[in-house]
Amino acid sequence: MLVTLAALALCVWACFSVRLGSRTLAEHADAIGQTPEAAALIEGTRETINPALERARERVLGEYVTAPTYLEPGEPATQEASPPAESIYAGQGSNLDMGARDRGATPRPAPEGATRAATSRLPGRR
Repeated sequence: MLVTLAALALCVWACFSVRLGSRTLAEHADAIGQTPEAAALIEGTRETINPALERARERVLGEYVTAPTYLEPGEPATQEASPPAESIYAGQGSNLDMGARDRGATPRPAPEGATRAATSRLPGRR
């Protein structure tokens, strides 16, 4: 690790100190970056990358929604919850069960003599 850090420091020093003709490596890179061709390359890259980054941001973050950060005095801290939407499986039981029921599975019976409380208790819990 120490050898790698020393080699990196030596390379940085050489880029800014050692002359390659009339300029150092850093001065050459700066002069190349100021040409019209380099400016056109940077602009073309931005035009290509920015829409892709915007699409990725929309996929990851979704719709931009602001949350209130201040409540007026007397304003309730919570809103009334709306009633749940009608399930597409109305009258067929819990939506969580649908995957197993669609495959024709039936629930397994509890072991003989076991109560619901005894079968649902996790180890270490009361």
